[in-house]
Amino acid sequence: MATLASTNLTSAITGDNSQPIAFGEGGLLVEVFDCAGGSVDDTVALTPRWISDVRIVLTNACATDNLSHTAANTSATLTLKASAATTLTFMAVLIGRR
Repeated sequence: MATLASTNLTSAITGDNSQPIAFGEGGLLVEVFDCAGGSVDDTVALTPRWISDVRIVLTNACATDNLSHTAANTSATLTLKASAATTLTFMAVLIGRR
């Protein structure tokens, strides 16, 4: 079990790192991460810059998250449930409130 690297792409997308990406009209924000591939049970920590309460994690990897449905989530951790080639990356999208 290894800890995988992640890069917050939203900071790069917004240029000066000061503008989050809005999601819909409900005041939600989106942050996009690029994550390194790994093996079953490897984890990747996702710590958003602007989101203070992560509500949803979307990913194209077979993974579980550690989000609470009753308390605020200041970050998210994904645990891979199927191997993702270490030469590839996968995306993770966090949606939440400021």
